[in-house]
Amino acid sequence: MHDVGLVTSLADGVDSLVYMAMGPLSGWEHTETVVAHLDLAVVGLYSALASAHRAGVRHAVYTSSMSVYRLRDTNGEASTDATYGKWPDETAPCDATEPYALAKQLGERVCHAASAEWSMDTVCLRLCFPTADDQWPSRQHQLARHVSTSARDTAAALTAAVIYRGHGFAIFHVSGDAAGRVMSLANARDVLHWRPHDQCPP
Repeated sequence: MHDVGLVTSLADGVDSLVYMAMGPLSGWEHTETVVAHLDLAVVGLYSALASAHRAGVRHAVYTSSMSVYRLRDTNGEASTDATYGKWPDETAPCDATEPYALAKQLGERVCHAASAEWSMDTVCLRLCFPTADDQWPSRQHQLARHVSTSARDTAAALTAAVIYRGHGFAIFHVSGDAAGRVMSLANARDVLHWRPHDQCPP
């Protein structure tokens, strides 16, 4: 993805770029892991978008994460209670400070810049614990159980994002939390016409 010439040639005739690159899932105590995520979400994403732009691609989808937000309680206060916490909607500024969250936030900024500079439609999907269908709902912990997204619903959200055109920069929350216990999916439902088929248990 850092080879602009190669990616540009590969993007020739492509309708939409879907960027799902993922860094290490462990080793957060190591600087190398942090650098890897920043490289993917900033340098790699920018290079991929720039290459797509050079090839004439006018649309891109970026898989971001709900980790860009700190979990909050029903009063809007920062919370460590993963069971009853609440995330804000897409209009709220990101406030998480962990390295992975910062990388995802910066990736969204790169998409915003691409939209502003190149008139490229860019869609950021803030995913919640994407989980293989046969392992859904996620059992990593209580929060994951309430907000994880099945693989087929994640794929459907990606398809909806690829279809969505003519908007500039847009962000949508994607989760199996159809009841809105932890987050609102109203934007994805009303604009992308997406809602989870597999709905997390209460």
